[in-house]
Amino acid sequence: MIRGEQKMNEYHEDERTELKRELINDIKCEIVAFLNSDGGTIYVGVDDDGKVIGFDDYKIKDEMDLKIGNWMQDSFYPKPFGLIQYAFNKDNVLVISVCKGTRKPYFLKDKGPKPSGVFIRVGRSKRKATNEEILHMIMESHNYSYEDDISNEQELTFKEFERTLDENGIKPTSRLMNSLGLKNKHGFYTNLGYIMSDQSNIVVKLAEYDDNMNFKIKKSFGGSLVTILKNVEEQAERLNDLKIIIDGNTFKRIETKSYPGASIREMIMNAICHADYFIHSNIKIEFFPDKVKITSPGGIFNASLEDIMNGVQTYRNPKLVHIFDKLGMIENFGTGIPRTIYSYEDYDIQPEFKTTNNFFVVTLPNINFYNELESSQVNTKNSADGRLNDRINAQNKTDGRLNDRINAQNKTDGRLNDRINAQNKVDGRLNGRINAQNDADGRLNGRINTQNDVDGRLNGRINTQNMTDGRLNDRINVQNDADGLLNARENEQNNMDDQFNESISELGKEILMIIMQNPGIRIPKIVIKLSDLGQTASYSQTRNCIRRNLLDYVERRGSKKSGGYYLKDKF
Repeated sequence: MIRGEQKMNEYHEDERTELKRELINDIKCEIVAFLNSDGGTIYVGVDDDGKVIGFDDYKIKDEMDLKIGNWMQDSFYPKPFGLIQYAFNKDNVLVISVCKGTRKPYFLKDKGPKPSGVFIRVGRSKRKATNEEILHMIMESHNYSYEDDISNEQELTFKEFERTLDENGIKPTSRLMNSLGLKNKHGFYTNLGYIMSDQSNIVVKLAEYDDNMNFKIKKSFGGSLVTILKNVEEQAERLNDLKIIIDGNTFKRIETKSYPGASIREMIMNAICHADYFIHSNIKIEFFPDKVKITSPGGIFNASLEDIMNGVQTYRNPKLVHIFDKLGMIENFGTGIPRTIYSYEDYDIQPEFKTTNNFFVVTLPNINFYNELESSQVNTKNSADGRLNDRINAQNKTDGRLNDRINAQNKTDGRLNDRINAQNKVDGRLNGRINAQNDADGRLNGRINTQNDVDGRLNGRINTQNMTDGRLNDRINVQNDADGLLNARENEQNNMDDQFNESISELGKEILMIIMQNPGIRIPKIVIKLSDLGQTASYSQTRNCIRRNLLDYVERRGSKKSGGYYLKDKF
């Protein structure tokens, strides 16, 4: 059975599932998106609502089989050997299963490795990759390490980092800098050294909002990454409110933090250690009345969300993790998410984790907010119930008095009947007594109308209670609006797309990696390094490849004699 096969009428779209009515050319873009992301399944012959259309005609099946076979041979580059399977299931639906690719970026052969030909999966839809995302995929496929790459900045100081080392009884020596990976074997500062230096441009933004999404606190933390971590943790702890109540039964003191256990510290540490610092985006920590949201650049590294939640350890920045561990700033690192989930075990609300290709988002609910909201709702209901009971009791008293009056009236009616029977012989006096009875009935109707007024006032009070419930719903809707605003801001973060007109050949990819690893290198040395990699290219071939394919990524700096090629600053 093909992975992802479903029963009749159980098809639905999600992050790894796409439904298509027909085998159209757009499906090629969907395949590329799944190859460049985490894989997925495409069902052809199913409407968007999950209704199965299917293909019963064997001739049509043969034509579709031939068409997709031709796609596999001619439409994609690199060729996705062994990554795509396709077959018809029992519903006569064509199932195309796509595995995660290992030679990214995959692109449409007729478009080339540019945004018009490279697609990625974001949520339940595909989009064109940006130039930066394409470059990132090239580096990943060549086992590029941001930590180990040579920093563009070599005039670095480490006062803040060395102060932290001293605080932990560690002497900051040149040998230590090399062993930690802040310098490479040739004595050049690495990117790891840069983000640990006083000159680091890494920024972590922290904000607190009120109920109307106005800023209460807005701060940016910069400098050495160890200093950033200390300052951010300190500020976050200030915002982790402690609520104290006395149990009415046991008279014990009960303390509850808004974010239980070490959950908020674990998630801040996770964001800083696992961030993709190659992506030019900031780590954001946002405190709302009901939650805190932590967003870090870079999706999950070499694992799925399910793997991470089960405690699987993967490290995008292993040397950075080692430094924090050496400084005693990490406890049981790699188990942060399972431990965070466990800290909410006693509560009905749970943390949320979302991941895309470019971002990882953690949302921690505010325990005290939800406890107060629940308590407020219970008290409001009890108060309303109490007032309603009082009104019902008052109504019952009124009903009792009315019954007494009705019983008295019945006695009067009995006596009246006796009198009527006695007065049958005397017509004049009988009519007078009948008129008197009519007056008594009028007074009874007045009393009944008074009772109806009482019932009306009770209904008015019940309607007032309903208005109170409506105001509570309005407050909940305000919160939902705030979440909508936040989602809109998140969507803005993902709206990146530039057009790029030149294709990158396989030779271009190798040259690009050589320039990134050897800033300032000249063409003769590029030719030598290509030869070491088993790639044969002449001086003119190398020069022409750079001029035709790579000028959007690299630039030549310096004089004709001493100058060389560098990666452009924007990358």
